[in-house]
Amino acid sequence: MKRIRKRITAAVLLAAFCCVMMTGCGSQNTNQLYSQVKERGILTAAVLQDNAPYSWFDAQSGAYSGIEIDILNAVAQSLGVTLNYYPTSQAGLTEAVAAGEADIAIGRILSTNSGQQVDLSTHYMTGSLYVVTARGRFAWTMNALEGEPIGLSRRLSSDADLELYTIDNTERVYYDVLDTVEQDLLAGTIAGFFCYEEQARELIQTERLQAQTITDYTPERYCIAVQQNNPDMTDAINEVIRTLTENGTIESLILSYRS
Repeated sequence: MKRIRKRITAAVLLAAFCCVMMTGCGSQNTNQLYSQVKERGILTAAVLQDNAPYSWFDAQSGAYSGIEIDILNAVAQSLGVTLNYYPTSQAGLTEAVAAGEADIAIGRILSTNSGQQVDLSTHYMTGSLYVVTARGRFAWTMNALEGEPIGLSRRLSSDADLELYTIDNTERVYYDVLDTVEQDLLAGTIAGFFCYEEQARELIQTERLQAQTITDYTPERYCIAVQQNNPDMTDAINEVIRTLTENGTIESLILSYRS
């Protein structure tokens, strides 16, 4: 019995020792990202390749462009480092940062994306929800089209999708591209198409369609994801965002890329 007790005690002490060592290792890595990036001279950023006008890859030029790419360039310039792009999917943005495959990520990451093993910067931009309808058909709220079939852009965030899912007695049709949206709206296949501003602008180039802002949906706030527990890096990014916001650069970028 004594021998069993000794073994149990030894096992408990060993487990406690391992916990202490693991905690110690974690604390040593805390807040090291800023200095590590500066030392290696490279900032790896997870981005989207097909999310114009925010970020996209031009195969012909072999370069990334967009509003968010220009913001990343400003961050890299302030740090005195070069950018290394890590292309991924929308869901893969925060996953890449949490796994340490990327230092930061940008791609309309919502300020509500907490608890995903990443830290978030202050928001650099907001986005409203729009509905495109046939001209003369008005819908200012999400429930205005209750009971009728609606179209949803695949680009919508999970937050927006969840809100729209609460509309009662409504069939939902998802669209990856805009090719058939105009046709379906005019034919009455869908009563409205919910999307963000850039797609709404593209659709209303025809006089037969109109776009309205959904007034009962809180505008989304978009942030940069940073590896967790690295306040020095987060603070450095926040300072860049603050400067770009106050001097009007971000607003100019939005107008330029959307024109």
